[in-house]
Amino acid sequence: MRIAVCEDDKADLHLLQKELDLLGQELPVETKIDYYTSGEALTEAVGRNVHYDLFLLDIYLDGMDGIETARAIRRMLPEMQVAFLTSARDFALDAFDLNAIHYLIKPINIEKLRELFRRFLKYQHRPEKYLEIHSDTKKYTFPLAQVQKIQSSNKGVDVYLSDIRPPQRIPLSLKRVEEQLYKEYFLKISRGLIVHMSYILCMDKNVCRFRDGTSALISRGEKAAVRKKYNDYLFSRSQKGVFL
Repeated sequence: MRIAVCEDDKADLHLLQKELDLLGQELPVETKIDYYTSGEALTEAVGRNVHYDLFLLDIYLDGMDGIETARAIRRMLPEMQVAFLTSARDFALDAFDLNAIHYLIKPINIEKLRELFRRFLKYQHRPEKYLEIHSDTKKYTFPLAQVQKIQSSNKGVDVYLSDIRPPQRIPLSLKRVEEQLYKEYFLKISRGLIVHMSYILCMDKNVCRFRDGTSALISRGEKAAVRKKYNDYLFSRSQKGVFL
């Protein structure tokens, strides 16, 4: 398991290194940890295809803060796993849409880090969910976490996945597909577009912006309902991360 830690406070970084070295002796998997002191340096490394299984980011970094850094990396690695270090809870709402697996309040100690890795390892070994869509003659199966959006196209819908393969065409109307989706994960943005809510980067009054840099207008008559469902989703996700 390879971990990226980004912390620019020397005292906090020294403490993290000490506690993570101790914890590494307990973990059931071999770990390699790289330390960064700026979000820019970490983002550049990821851009060079340096792979990490877990990112542990201080929120109050100089320059690119931890949330900006996580969002930049998320655009390159949609499935990244991130946890935040912070001395206050102020940024919690800002970080909802990043689906962090944990938030650790400083000062950090080994018990807080144990809880972080317990959550991370549990997440890594969770059973994978699949989305099944049935037409009259065929069953289509997709890893749920990879589904980004489902869009109306000529005589059917296109299902877009995060692994950049060409979209999968299904000869069904969007309405028939919508009836088969997990309602807690998917959101209809407009008449011809349904998205997995983890694919959303942010949402303003009129526009929904996605992690790949694209965006879509929200249906005029559904703006309030769309924003409410997305906010409910973010809130439910936040309950899975407990402040320590």
